[in-house]
Amino acid sequence: MGLITRAAAVFEALMLAGLGGFMVWLAFSADYWLLLNPKFRWLTGLAGALLAAAGLAAMALAAKRRAGGARAALFAVLLAACLISQPVVLATPGVDAASVLDEPARSKPTQTSRVAWNGQEYIRINVAELFMLAQNAKADPTARRYVFRAQVVSDPEMDKGGVLLAGRLMVWCCLADAVVVAFLVDHGGPAPALGDWVEAYGRLTPAQATAHAGVEVKLKAGPMLAIERKYLFKAERLRPCPAPSVPYIFTVHQAEPYAY
Repeated sequence: MGLITRAAAVFEALMLAGLGGFMVWLAFSADYWLLLNPKFRWLTGLAGALLAAAGLAAMALAAKRRAGGARAALFAVLLAACLISQPVVLATPGVDAASVLDEPARSKPTQTSRVAWNGQEYIRINVAELFMLAQNAKADPTARRYVFRAQVVSDPEMDKGGVLLAGRLMVWCCLADAVVVAFLVDHGGPAPALGDWVEAYGRLTPAQATAHAGVEVKLKAGPMLAIERKYLFKAERLRPCPAPSVPYIFTVHQAEPYAY
């Protein structure tokens, strides 16, 4: 085999091993959660290790095989794209890039699953969990009080009627399938600004029993949106809160303690 042909085979093997190495690095990177659900970290790492091993094996056999020029070029382009790319976070509604600070090892239940305010007890829950509870509850979901954190994702004009839309970005696999899960919140107070994070204390109310059942939802362009339509959230307290260090929702629990 000629020197050029062998060099091409080695180059192809190096590109393959490099792609595998990048996947292994990504699996251990603090930026992994910006692209994929952390529960798939082990799968990405394993796939990368196997790909790197295949590249090393191909390098050892470089003298006995013929490289494909197009294949080697494709591997090189993919590796270059991986190395020069930067993690991308979604613009509002749903995610404030400035709030993306830390990596979530895995969403854990809060240490205190309930909090008290004004003589009432509230269950800590995240928006996705409350959404599923409202959709699938066997018992009356309006019987208990809840508190959740969310970002205001509605147009300020919508709040003239004392109702806003608050939600969080939920990621099942990766950002390609991300969806903002949101509730209409009837708060009756000063309107928070678009993008503000709020903590809402209150209870679910059947939408048909409120004056805001037919409210028009106006949103800026962004990811897919799922709005709970059967129930509105009647806020007994709405206060500003810091953005979570991890604004995405990765974990949904079916019962207390919820992920919050």
